[in-house]
Amino acid sequence: MNILWEDILAQPENCKKVISHLLGAERPRLERAAQAIDHHKPVAFIGVGSAAYLCMPSEVYLGQNGIPASVYYAPDALYNLLPSLAKCNVILNTRSGETVEIVKLAQPLHAQKIPFITITNEPESSTAA
Repeated sequence: MNILWEDILAQPENCKKVISHLLGAERPRLERAAQAIDHHKPVAFIGVGSAAYLCMPSEVYLGQNGIPASVYYAPDALYNLLPSLAKCNVILNTRSGETVEIVKLAQPLHAQKIPFITITNEPESSTAA
């Protein structure tokens, strides 16, 4: 059996582990993030490469449910959209939490007191703090 097929067959067990973790150890973080959302503001998902691409289903789902949402690439958000992000729920998506463009964007967001939520696999990363 090849590695890809083994990964595919492992998905049900991996999903169970992720759900258990999210409902267990990660639950307080998820609840804090949920409380930070302003339901009167649109959602701006921001990522780079596959991290941006992975936000697209959420953008569609929210739009289908009447919640304005868009996906932006971090350099575009940093250099062209920063002032408008103050009027959005900003969600940064970065697997490592150290993606250069995301780190660069997080700095002015923090300096301008624009709240944001980071989705990352690394809870100790600089953007997750």
